[in-house]
Amino acid sequence: MELVSILRQLWRRKLLVFLVFVAAVFVAILSAYQVPSMKKRGLSLGAASSQILVDSPASTLVEGADGGTLTTLSTRARVYAQYLSSLEARDAISKISGVPARAISLSGPFSTDVPRNTYQNQPSESRANDVLKEGAGYRLIFDAQDGVPIITVSAQAPTAQAAIKIARASYVALKQYVDALKIEADQVPVKPLPKGATAAPLTPDPGVTVRQLGAPEGGTIGGGNGKLMMIFVFFVVFAIGCALIAILPGMARHWRLLDRAERLVDEGLDGEVAVPAAPTPMPAAATSDDPLRFGARPAMRSEHAGNGGNGSPLSAEEVRQAEEAARRRAASWR
Repeated sequence: MELVSILRQLWRRKLLVFLVFVAAVFVAILSAYQVPSMKKRGLSLGAASSQILVDSPASTLVEGADGGTLTTLSTRARVYAQYLSSLEARDAISKISGVPARAISLSGPFSTDVPRNTYQNQPSESRANDVLKEGAGYRLIFDAQDGVPIITVSAQAPTAQAAIKIARASYVALKQYVDALKIEADQVPVKPLPKGATAAPLTPDPGVTVRQLGAPEGGTIGGGNGKLMMIFVFFVVFAIGCALIAILPGMARHWRLLDRAERLVDEGLDGEVAVPAAPTPMPAAATSDDPLRFGARPAMRSEHAGNGGNGSPLSAEEVRQAEEAARRRAASWR
């Protein structure tokens, strides 16, 4: 029965229900889009990662290597990670990926000896530059692992494909840099030894190269829940609006009834019952024997010693006593 009553209240106020419906739709749209540009509010970010191995031409993954070789390659990996954080590397990555250089921010290299949390306390000028970098659309972070000649590249971009693109461009830029160093080393002329000098035996340097440990992998972080949020917000707003439409009118009506009842009680306690001195006879058609009924004829004596029982009206005091007796009888019936 309560449900039927609520539905009737809503049906009587169809216009208000329609206005609540429109407001719920508008609020749901605001929860997922920016008005009037209709740009999605949800935060969506592309991320990718890749690993670069600093290796010898005869790969240590196959031939093996002693501790000294791994230490040397690990040191070179840190140096190469430092190069990747330079402006020259940023320009190379920009040229390879097609992303504007000013939109790319570079951070690192980080390692266990130089962790990321050591960069929290820094001068205001450096912090201001970092804030500007955080506003860039593309970001690259380089980590160099201790004891292992591996550089980890973490990329962030507006989309997953863009993040994969700049992560791959980092490897290509580093490989081009290493190849350019090899060409420069081969062009350095060998100095002749002085007369009578004998060259000391040297351990041949196996050289260095960089390899990519698998293709970069990426995905999208956040986003994807805009429609669910819109549906949830719509139902919440619409339900609250309909509940207010169904409840508030009844509350206002009961409030008015309570105020009226309190006024009647106050008037009954403060006022006095007015009794007419001489009751006015009513027409026969409108009279009644019930003394409590509105418009009843005044009570008459059935027997009166002074008037011989001719039915003359009662006095005011007798009428009051009769009314009190009738009220007591009515109260006992309840």
